[in-house]
Amino acid sequence: MILKVYTNQVQLKDDEDKLMARVEFVANEEGVCRIGDVIKETEISPKVENKMMSLALQKVRKNGQKVVPTTAFAQTWFNNHPEDRDLMAEGADSYISQSTAPAQAEDDIKLTVKQQEPASLAPSQEEVKKVVKKGGHKVFRGIARLLQLVCVICMVAIIYFFVTNAVANLGFIQVMITSAGTDHKIFLGGMVAFVLFCVIELIWIMTRKKIKTEDEVDYIDSGRGMIAFILILVAYFAALFAFGTFGKTGVYQWIPHFITPLMYVPYIAGIGALLCIIRKIIGK
Repeated sequence: MILKVYTNQVQLKDDEDKLMARVEFVANEEGVCRIGDVIKETEISPKVENKMMSLALQKVRKNGQKVVPTTAFAQTWFNNHPEDRDLMAEGADSYISQSTAPAQAEDDIKLTVKQQEPASLAPSQEEVKKVVKKGGHKVFRGIARLLQLVCVICMVAIIYFFVTNAVANLGFIQVMITSAGTDHKIFLGGMVAFVLFCVIELIWIMTRKKIKTEDEVDYIDSGRGMIAFILILVAYFAALFAFGTFGKTGVYQWIPHFITPLMYVPYIAGIGALLCIIRKIIGK
């Protein structure tokens, strides 16, 4: 069994991390905690209960807070442990019964104690938050996954249109290869680089971001591929602008054959970029 000490509670968990019992000490704005019984999900020994109360009060002391015992169990604790009475809030002495119950022995308790500072929610709230997060986001994650598939199809379509158009103009590619000038070969190299870029981005779009937490590994859709679609969109219109500005000579003469016919590409890239943004918003 493991005892976990949080900011405002102590939890007892079994070896499978299942909650067995807890004691809460949530402070108000004045730094005063109400502390009561050990809330048990299963039967535990009085020794373990006392150990949990001891750890709870140690945490209260560390937090610089005061307590008010609200149940017979808590009141009996302070009766039997006068060394902790300095933690009681002003006026809380009235809760202490004059009769003192026998103190439970606290030795021979073999428990592992872990300080879990970041947690601050009561277990019931923590469990509800986890259920709402996983259940509420399940539908959105499914939609994001579907949009991710559409983005993959968009990138495949861009590659398909570009490659088929290049194949249809193999005669011009042969001319670029045999040409004495370097500009034509640079243009051809740019075409090859573009295809490789799209293939790499296609693989990137199919993946999701891996997030590691303390007890699990999660994958979220971060909208991968958005920048690639935007760059493709910008590159298409930049090529058309360059052709209109610098004329039909030199390397620019190939733009009407290899770029201009790809009239569907800017629409596909725009849709892909928009879907990536939506995925980024709802995929987490």
